[in-house]
Amino acid sequence: MMLQGPVLVVGAHPDDTEFGAGGTVAAFTAAGQAAHYIVCTDGSKGSKDRAVHPADLVRRRQAEQRGAAEELGVSSVTFLEQVDGEMENTRDVRLRIARRIRELRPHVLITHDAWRPWMLHPDHRAVGFAVTDAFVAARDHLYLPELLDEGLEPWAVPELWLWGTLEPDYWVDTSATIARKLSALRHHESQISDFGALDERLRQGARETGAPHGMGYAEAFKRLLPR
Repeated sequence: MMLQGPVLVVGAHPDDTEFGAGGTVAAFTAAGQAAHYIVCTDGSKGSKDRAVHPADLVRRRQAEQRGAAEELGVSSVTFLEQVDGEMENTRDVRLRIARRIRELRPHVLITHDAWRPWMLHPDHRAVGFAVTDAFVAARDHLYLPELLDEGLEPWAVPELWLWGTLEPDYWVDTSATIARKLSALRHHESQISDFGALDERLRQGARETGAPHGMGYAEAFKRLLPR
């Protein structure tokens, strides 16, 4: 999967990038491709423990995310630190995502499928729409003119991949990288209580995803090639 430029993966919460595309990210970096993350929310709602303080949880989840990213060979992690559960597709969020797109000039942009029917989590919907809107803003020079003032020229990302989609049309073989995905997810100890059950569930899902395409394990995406 060698590309002409880096890969940028944008998730709503710490751990979304690993769940949604961890095996794919590992495949990119194993092939020598640079990968970068944006994590949009601070993860401060991600606990059922009533004794936990949200600020402590934020620090812990950022550390977990850095560890997971390092496991996968990710080059950088940018935290937008929006309040968990209150994510909105604002101009400032689009600006910050578009800025990273113009800075990194990725070949592939990967995120949540905001159009998935019955997606309950508001942050996932908001991030999916924010990323696709930022894609347009990064591409067209009259959007977000302050980026030009910063010396950041427009960049049209050639490919946009959406995970969690009900209508996938592109599959990545993760047979050689699923173990790295699972190792990365083990860093998210605040979120996962039974790693054995998670391992079994994710392997089964990846087998079912890959089998129709002759792959031992796979991750599926909606692949858009904007013109």
